Amino acid sequence: MPDAALDLPSWAIWGNRNGWIIATFLLLALVALLALTYVGGGNTGRTALSLEPANLERLQLPARDEQLDRMVPATTPGDGGALLAGATAQVVERPGLLEDFLGQGGRADPASVEPILATVRDATGRESLTLFRDPAAVLVYPRNDTRQELRAIKNLGKALLHAGLLRETRGDLEAATADYEAAFLLGRRLFQQRLVEEQLHYGVMLMREASEGLASVRESAGGDSTVPRAVAKALQTWQAERLEPMRQVFLVEDAAVTGVHVGDYIALAEASEEPVWRIESVLTLGRHRFNAARRPDQVAAEAEVFRLAQEASDPHVRAAAQQARDLDLPGHRMVRFGRY
Repeated sequence: MPDAALDLPSWAIWGNRNGWIIATFLLLALVALLALTYVGGGNTGRTALSLEPANLERLQLPARDEQLDRMVPATTPGDGGALLAGATAQVVERPGLLEDFLGQGGRADPASVEPILATVRDATGRESLTLFRDPAAVLVYPRNDTRQELRAIKNLGKALLHAGLLRETRGDLEAATADYEAAFLLGRRLFQQRLVEEQLHYGVMLMREASEGLASVRESAGGDSTVPRAVAKALQTWQAERLEPMRQVFLVEDAAVTGVHVGDYIALAEASEEPVWRIESVLTLGRHRFNAARRPDQVAAEAEVFRLAQEASDPHVRAAAQQARDLDLPGHRMVRFGRY
């Protein structure tokens, strides 16, 4: 007799038919869900980030301009832009000029960089100071070969702070004061002429640390440090509470995190009164043309940057949008994060 165990329906060879039907249904449902997530619906909407009115307002320092003018005045007639441009050109051409000085720590000798620091002190003491000969050079994605002028200005600020600390430690309080004051004025100009977050962040940090240095020098000299101490504390609190939450929205590299803010970036790019948030939103939308998790977000990001590249009335926003429009995939992969 034939073995009864072999007399089975053909589908039984492959397992339970109902199980396969259920598995197929679940697979199709998963594919449909993934397709809906990636291509379905409109772009991601706004969150509290752009719905909060304060985030659409122009930034104001926590200390009044009159108070800052009295604390560190800039009274020499003229514009110091040409002087600063000469100093930054030296740093760009000779990166080791300041790197050696900064890398030596407490063993460094301020005299080794005094000529360039003297130029910067002269430049920052002028009634006006044009930081960038061509602002468009700042309105680019941060890569190893871009924003070199801004990077040089940052290093000059670091050198002023380091020289001030060395001179204070060695008892030359007058020279230390001059370095700290120049660092403060440079930071204030960075804030006043801010275009990108890197410039904003460093300008405020430079003002805060220079204020702390001025307070320390005044205390060492037996003077009143109340004003610079108050300014430093106010800047620290303001930076932590007002700037840092917004800063993190633009610095995060993970598209899964930034992707929830595509609607916010569009709203900020169109309506924010703060130039930094507008420009950083535009540059972020340029990246989202490639790395947004959902296709509707990629489409919306591309449409926005192309529109602003043609129609933005603000020339700085338009220049940033043109950078975002022209960004390609290899260039996107070269953008630096955590750059400060």
